[in-house]
Order: sequence, then C-alpha cells, then structure tokens
Amino acid sequence: MAGQQSAKAVAGGYRYRGGRPPQSPDQQRNELSQQLLDKQSAIRFRSSRIRDLAANLNVLVAQALRDGAPVTALSRITRLSTGAVRRTGLAFDDMQPSGLPAAEHLRLISHLLHELTALEESRANVEEERRQLLAAASKQRLLDDFELASLTGLRPEHIRKITRGVTPRPRTVAACDAPLSSR
Repeated sequence: MAGQQSAKAVAGGYRYRGGRPPQSPDQQRNELSQQLLDKQSAIRFRSSRIRDLAANLNVLVAQALRDGAPVTALSRITRLSTGAVRRTGLAFDDMQPSGLPAAEHLRLISHLLHELTALEESRANVEEERRQLLAAASKQRLLDDFELASLTGLRPEHIRKITRGVTPRPRTVAACDAPLSSR
C-alpha cells in the first residue's frame, strides 16, 4: 500500500498543457515531403518483397507438382485454377524431385501464402496512408501537383484521381493556418 502511494506522488507534478508551436509553411512542406518519401520507399520495399515471395511460391508449387502433390490440393490452397497450377509446373520442367511428402509441400506453400497475404495487406495500408498524405497536401496547397508527382512517382492526373473525394485525416502536427484561439 505504501509503495503505491509513493508511486502516485512521484507521478504527479507539473504537466505542460500548451500546444506545439505552429510550424512555418516551409517546415510543413519539408515534413510532408519527407513523409511522402518514406511512404514511397516503404511501398517499393514491400512490392519488391511481394515479387520475391511470388517467385518463391511458383517454385514451391512446381516442386510440389514434381514430387507428386495433387493439382486439386495445390489449386485449393493457392486459390489458383488447376490450369494455372499446371502451367506453373510446366514452367519449371527441369526440376528434380526433392523427396518431400505432399503434406510438407502443402504446409510450406500455406505458410508462404500467409506471409504473402500479410505483406500485401501491409502494402495496402501504406498506400492508404500515402493517399491520405496526398489528399492533405492537395487540400492545404503545400505542394503543387508536380512536386507531389516527383515525390511519389505517380502522374499528376493519377494523384488527382486517387485523392478525389478523400477527406484527409487530421495530421499529428498542428497546421499553421489554424486560428490562435483554438490552440
């Protein structure tokens, strides 16, 4: 009991309740540019990893076929048509049997598919965050369309299209055009 009271006494004290000072438009532009660059590099990294995992998936499917795994089981796990599974197997016609049982191949493929799905969801989340940043930048007119295009690698028309109708979420940093009375 005494230990709890002393912890409360230590936790109390002066707490600054003021807001963060407003940023200048240049600071906002720099911060937004950095955030967009960070999002773009995260999207590129995830896209590269997705391509790598998809290539590994193709190799695993082909190896499973070579080792005698049923096409229907592979089709059911990968959610691909049986024709697509067969074409994948034919693309790697020079593989040698590995000797793994079909159940082990199916387990490996299932694990890789879970990782691939999680990575695709992660990329979609980062793309949505980038979309919100683009909408905020367009609304606040911090950067023009061509600056946004150069930071994201997207065409200005595409940026306008994906941000059309998006209401940007409030940013974590206070905007400099907010009235002083609301701070």
